[in-house]
Amino acid sequence: MLTRYASCLSFAGVHPEVPGGDPALPVWAALNLTSPDEPQQFLASLLEKDNGRLLHFYFVLSQLDANRQRFFTASLQRTKAFYEAFRQSSQVVGALSRDMTLTSISDLFRELPLDESGRVLFPGGPDVWLAAKNRAASSMLTAHLASRRAQMSAVPIYAIAEGDALRQPKLLDTLAGLVTDSGGLVFHVERANELDEVFATIAHDVENTYLLAWKLPENAGRAFRTVKITITEAPGAQIRTRRGYLPN
Repeated sequence: MLTRYASCLSFAGVHPEVPGGDPALPVWAALNLTSPDEPQQFLASLLEKDNGRLLHFYFVLSQLDANRQRFFTASLQRTKAFYEAFRQSSQVVGALSRDMTLTSISDLFRELPLDESGRVLFPGGPDVWLAAKNRAASSMLTAHLASRRAQMSAVPIYAIAEGDALRQPKLLDTLAGLVTDSGGLVFHVERANELDEVFATIAHDVENTYLLAWKLPENAGRAFRTVKITITEAPGAQIRTRRGYLPN
């Protein structure tokens, strides 16, 4: 295990240089239950905790650029949440990773789109994403406005509901309506280890999407136009598309 991950165990004098730098020292001390100020105990705890999974996670973050390291270690709550998703991933077996034909969770960490200030760059822009936390009332956008933005941007939305959101029927209905309008999917996640299948489904969906384009007649107006697609030579085929669009 040490041979595989030795490159992440760098020291400044006798103190380990942790992913995220000095501001992340309290995060790693809490997550590892041992302070980096005690390097021998810190290393021993990394090796032993969760059958080497924490060391694997530490290694993955150490391979990221400085901006992403700061993002993933910005707070104990954030780091712990990502570690739980990583620890429970079916791709991670102890200190090792299984070979995957699809994008792995490590790739997801490495390729998470961030701007220079460390904020997530949402596909299609933040305006098409419904930020639902605890209650729909805390959303950045109303469902109607988010749906309208999605219709204008032609971005399919994939929503993941977990935690408290699963116990809020109104919020789940809102998410279902939003993704249906955009041609996307909504997922209900009970456990963190279900995320692998969710991301694999989204990747498969994107890889098997067709883009159709057509030219509108002059003076088409700005009213909402519905979309209907049928296939005549594929009995039993199921088609999912956006409900319609707003002319630019």
